[in-house]
Amino acid sequence: MKKPNSKLCVLVEPKEFSTNPIIDFCDETFGGRPKWTKNSIVLMTKFDKQLEDARSGSKANKFFKEFHDNDLYPYLIITPTLAKEDLPADKLLIERRKLLHSAHGNEMERFEDWRLGHEKFRETCPDDELLHPDIENKIGFSVAKDKMREIMLTDTAQRLPEVLSSLRGELSDSLNELEQLRCKKKLMDPREVKIIVGEVLHEVGKRINSYLDGDLETASKFPDVLRDLEEELEEEEESEWCLRRLGTSATLEEEEEWRTLIDTLLDERKIPKYINPEKKFLGGKQFQRAVHLMKVVMAGEYKSSPGILLNILTQS
Repeated sequence: MKKPNSKLCVLVEPKEFSTNPIIDFCDETFGGRPKWTKNSIVLMTKFDKQLEDARSGSKANKFFKEFHDNDLYPYLIITPTLAKEDLPADKLLIERRKLLHSAHGNEMERFEDWRLGHEKFRETCPDDELLHPDIENKIGFSVAKDKMREIMLTDTAQRLPEVLSSLRGELSDSLNELEQLRCKKKLMDPREVKIIVGEVLHEVGKRINSYLDGDLETASKFPDVLRDLEEELEEEEESEWCLRRLGTSATLEEEEEWRTLIDTLLDERKIPKYINPEKKFLGGKQFQRAVHLMKVVMAGEYKSSPGILLNILTQS
């Protein structure tokens, strides 16, 4: 009942309002009459039991007055019943289908006789009331059915955008799930796995080579880690590598001599310009600069040995 245009369908017996048990049940269930009466459709079934007591317009109006005073306007329903129900199941089904087929005609005939009875009563009592419009306009199950259908169509029209949005969301989730299942299916095929692994290795190789070549894109993404030569040397001196032996034969003292030579070149500004000591590099460019720097240092150390110097300058 909290949804827009939704209604509670209440079936009541053809009894007076004050003695109708379903009214009290709804009051207790929904926490008071005002909380359910305005959003309800009331069907008074088996109204044929009330036809005789409501044989005049005034009596019918009086019977329904208390319902109307409480914002309840029942639709009057008459359903045919079998003369006997103790039949075999197959025959009982056939007889009930016959009743359903003839139910509308039978109901309209009974109500038409009821209206004619009111007219005849007014011939003897001209001052008797006409049937109230709120009763007259709610006679028959077909009228109630049309009203319920109207409410459902209105509710559907109002909820349609919400439903479409929900369906689009479910469709998107389903398509994503389908794509994931397809990927998982691929990974279960050894041939597909071989192709995918080959593509991954190829891409990894490309990225490694690009990094070693000095990828500009990588440098632009991490400007805060770009370093010039002096910053690189300072970080190396403060790192744990400063106390590690990089070779198998050289001592720490011998390796420290290389750092001294590099510091001397920096202090005397004898580092060649092509090494770009003042430019900030990352990745492959740093590696290339380190290689060139070591060649320069080695050339300075072994300048007295032309053969060794030539070999150093021609090796990468």
